[in-house]
Amino acid sequence: MKKLLLTTIIVLGMTFSLMVNMKNSVVVLGSNNQEEPKDKIVFEGFNLNQSASTDEIQEEVSENGSDIVTVQVQFDYEFASDIRNRISRRTNIDLFIAEQRKQMKDFHLKMNSYLIQELGLEGYENVYPSSYAPFVDFYFEKDVFIQNSEEIVGEIIDDENVSLAYIQNSEEYTDTNIYTAINTIGAYEALVSNEVSGDGVTIGVLENSGIVERKHPNLVGSNLTVRDEWWFSETISSHATMVASVIGGNTGIARDSRLLSVQLVSSPKEEIDWMLDRGVNIINLSWGDLDSTGVYSSQSAYMDYIVRTTFVTIVAAAGNNGTTSKFITNPGLGYNVITVGASNSTGNYRDDYSSYLKQIGPSKPNIVAPSGFTVPNITTILSGTSFAAPIVTGSIALIMESNPELKVYPEKVMALVASSAKMMSMHPTIGIEGYNEEVGAGLFDYKKTVENIPTTFGYINSTGVSGIYKQVYLYVEYGQSVKASVAWLLNSNNTTTIKLTDYDLRLFDPTGRPVASATSSHNNIEVVQYTAHMPGYYRLQIIQNGALANGSDWVSLSYSIR
Repeated sequence: MKKLLLTTIIVLGMTFSLMVNMKNSVVVLGSNNQEEPKDKIVFEGFNLNQSASTDEIQEEVSENGSDIVTVQVQFDYEFASDIRNRISRRTNIDLFIAEQRKQMKDFHLKMNSYLIQELGLEGYENVYPSSYAPFVDFYFEKDVFIQNSEEIVGEIIDDENVSLAYIQNSEEYTDTNIYTAINTIGAYEALVSNEVSGDGVTIGVLENSGIVERKHPNLVGSNLTVRDEWWFSETISSHATMVASVIGGNTGIARDSRLLSVQLVSSPKEEIDWMLDRGVNIINLSWGDLDSTGVYSSQSAYMDYIVRTTFVTIVAAAGNNGTTSKFITNPGLGYNVITVGASNSTGNYRDDYSSYLKQIGPSKPNIVAPSGFTVPNITTILSGTSFAAPIVTGSIALIMESNPELKVYPEKVMALVASSAKMMSMHPTIGIEGYNEEVGAGLFDYKKTVENIPTTFGYINSTGVSGIYKQVYLYVEYGQSVKASVAWLLNSNNTTTIKLTDYDLRLFDPTGRPVASATSSHNNIEVVQYTAHMPGYYRLQIIQNGALANGSDWVSLSYSIR
């Protein structure tokens, strides 16, 4: 009932905003006839009736199911609009149709996005929410559906917002598209409603394979600057074009951002200089060293220096050595670099090729993001950490548009994405720094990152006093989960000599008892998480161990409550 009431409130808010322009529009929630619980389920293409047991469903799907099982959910709301009585001889019919459909699309995308989250189905390979109707298609691999059929059917039956669900024996299935990845990280609603678009943010695409194809349909007409001079040996690269198509352009996440494309010829210094001269805010590095040994190198040290001194945010791919050496590639071993591993497209688990080990350097990856999807006008499936990284890069650009101060606080961005990341049930174990070995802080969560900006703080520490540096109090209800991170920048002096202050992060419950801590000495980020065993004011404490390694440290603390 609470979900129904909450949905009603949201719908009424949406209705008011839409009815400003559509006086005769009507939104009806719960308009369909409510069926008995089991009657919500309709089987199509299977020899099953609505009273089928879990065992019968599993047996039928196992014997006769296609590789993909589609669950088409019809939500119990309606948006009725017939404003044709406003049409006159002066009415521009094409404009009338365009405006009407835009309003319908905005409404349905917002409602479907919200109700997908409320329904909470897990394990699907792809999802497609209708833009003009209360229907959403969830695509499950056959074996996954069989293993989870009881939970899937149970969630549908229990959800008061679901009118009907059609479980279909799919004959055809299209590859996962970028919108599935965008939905996985919680950015779907913001993107399709044009709340943000990366406007005012400049993103550099530095690629060792070449420069983007300016005439590609995904980039034609976009705000793009390419270094393509006769004195450089630069070539057009399909890899660079695909990375840019995920970040922005006409098909990516931050479509109004400015893109800079430059090829890495040898050392990245000249290319980084070129981008800094053009006001770059975020640099995407979807490449890494060959035959990585997992050892922090001068390439990573250079990136660390650039972040600390120019305040640019750098996002790098973790590498694709997960089935071989497992080593993270440089420059992804940079302390001040946000290193991104790859999950499957729906964020359930780390893709096996995604790198996660190091020998000398910080714990990596910082986070993971979806990979293995398609974008328009490109036939290749974009699989690999090369395409997980630009998901994060484009999303950070959206956040910077609304919060431009983040353009000069890369340590805040680092802390923010770590505290907001979603833990993954298949990767529950954490180390002394608060990271899971394979996925770091977890799955990048755009929506939670935006929500946590008010609980992200920046400090400058120049006291050099060992002991308690900062304390923050936060109220937590029983059963809520707290996740917090502290991040600060390494001073590399452009060498592999490490100058890193040692900070720890601790969480105390309302009685003053310590309940979580992150105490590594080799990282510049610490993460704690805890599920509250009692309500009250909890205390986060930043501890400085020993002297400052630099003259001063910019330190950021961020926390989230779920």
